[in-house]
Amino acid sequence: MPWSFPVSLLASRNTFGKTFDAVDGKQTDLNLFDFFGNPSGPSDVNIIFDGIDVCSLSLGNFRPDSIFSITLINDAAIFGRGGNGGTGGESFPEGLISQCLGFPGTSGGNGGGALVMLQAYTLNIDLDDGYSWGGGGGGGGGGITFTWPSCKSGAGGGGAQGWQATFGGPGLFCDNGSAGGPGGFGAGGGTSGGTCFAGGNGGPWGRRGVSGPDSGGGNFGDGGRAIQTFVGSTVNLTGAKNQATLESENRLIGRNSDPIGLP
Repeated sequence: MPWSFPVSLLASRNTFGKTFDAVDGKQTDLNLFDFFGNPSGPSDVNIIFDGIDVCSLSLGNFRPDSIFSITLINDAAIFGRGGNGGTGGESFPEGLISQCLGFPGTSGGNGGGALVMLQAYTLNIDLDDGYSWGGGGGGGGGGITFTWPSCKSGAGGGGAQGWQATFGGPGLFCDNGSAGGPGGFGAGGGTSGGTCFAGGNGGPWGRRGVSGPDSGGGNFGDGGRAIQTFVGSTVNLTGAKNQATLESENRLIGRNSDPIGLP
């Protein structure tokens, strides 16, 4: 007769659970795989965030067939990083050849995902009483002109909104972009005037920044996802509110009104 095994041995799964509350305090760069000791085998992970801020949450490197159930209550919130501003373009005169030399502005940095999946997991998440906001994208560096003899340069792009302070882009011959403060709105790029083109503004939570508005300006950084998925993953919103309601209540903000998706 064929061999048989108890079902419990064939389908053995790890089970982990944790409630993070005021006793645990704010969590920064929380990786659940690391938190639970790098387990092997498929896992069922049950998490409650109760009234605290989580500054970047990674599910980590569990087996791809793991299942996560995450509930946010009492206005708990998960936030992504903001992108830095791009560097302003530089144009300077080279008198020996009567030309302007230099390079264009660089792109702003992309915002980070608030909750990030690194494998093809199943995620069941209840956001009815919580928030998940991706970081904003940085502003592009200001543009340039090579029109001799003006050789106009660009200011730095503004830093975006995120849970951490972001850097405004530098402008070698012009203003630096403003730094984006944590929790504040996206910051302004360096201003135009005289021989300088303006840099683009950094974006607010989950929204792209502004490209450097003139020729040779850097591109915007894109907004981060509220829930950054992985190829083959599944996300189920398990609360009473659907995605449209969560977005309308500003509980789910990311990637320019496309808050759940791939990087």
